[in-house]
Amino acid sequence: YSKSRLDIDCGVFSLLRDNRQDIIWIGTDGQGVMMYSSNPTTFRSYTFDRMPYALSKPVRALLEDSRGTLWIATKGEGIVQIPGFKNGDKITDTRTKHITAENSALADESVYAFAESRLGIIWIGSEGHGLNYYSYKSGRIHTLGGDIPESLKFIHGICEDGNTLWVATVGCGVFKLEIGEEASVPYVKKCSHISFGEEMYNMDMFFCVYKDSDGSILFGNRGGGLAVYNPANGEKKVLKFNNGRSDIANDIWTICRSRKGDLWIGTSYGLLKVSLDDGRTGETSVKKSVHGILEGKYGELWISTNRGLIKYIPENDKAITYAYNY
Repeated sequence: YSKSRLDIDCGVFSLLRDNRQDIIWIGTDGQGVMMYSSNPTTFRSYTFDRMPYALSKPVRALLEDSRGTLWIATKGEGIVQIPGFKNGDKITDTRTKHITAENSALADESVYAFAESRLGIIWIGSEGHGLNYYSYKSGRIHTLGGDIPESLKFIHGICEDGNTLWVATVGCGVFKLEIGEEASVPYVKKCSHISFGEEMYNMDMFFCVYKDSDGSILFGNRGGGLAVYNPANGEKKVLKFNNGRSDIANDIWTICRSRKGDLWIGTSYGLLKVSLDDGRTGETSVKKSVHGILEGKYGELWISTNRGLIKYIPENDKAITYAYNY
């Protein structure tokens, strides 16, 4: 070992090793509590009381697009748009915009999904009828026209694949929208409802959609498991995960395929690792309701749960939980 002097110019009364993180907490004589770590993880929170708008509703979706704009979707108070967002910036009303149904064509102020398009627009899914999109060319919210059925609403997931939009709804099932353009304005040429047969009868609550590495489209259903659709040949299958587990393992909230090739699904039961080939399922130490999964730079998974944020290390099944006051 080697010795090094820390920048503490007072007495030290106590030391405590954090049992969840690689941190030593240091109790000092007159300078409070200090944190020592060779590689600490730090967070910056942007709570509603620091926003220039009177907001109080849950945040249901986030998107940082290729132009550096941060999109924040709320359940009941529309969208906050922050161009040129950088971590640490102060959010002011001079550089942000609060988009509502009153000041735009937004179908409903309960917004659940964003997806960036190759067309220079942002797709927006809400509780209202149809789809909205934001055009960077016009700087405004528009309503998608064309073949839009009355049942296209309560949109919680959007995935663009070439000229096709795959849409997951809560209560109305799954839709395939074939997108065309006329004078640079997108519209729906054809809309199809995708059925997964008797196995998913009366199970129309789809919360997420994900394009897999082989081109298959995966849909997460509440109570019905994981629905897999192959657009090339029309084949469909449904995977269940409650064998030996609680039925809440069939509540699929989010899906992520890692760069290593592992398929991770977030369920009400916890985080599961799934093989689509043989249906094998591996459990993890994360036993909380998982609502979002992002892969980090080093292969770690950042997981949002009903009990806080978790950094999960797949190699050793280690889960580090970060609370609000971290």
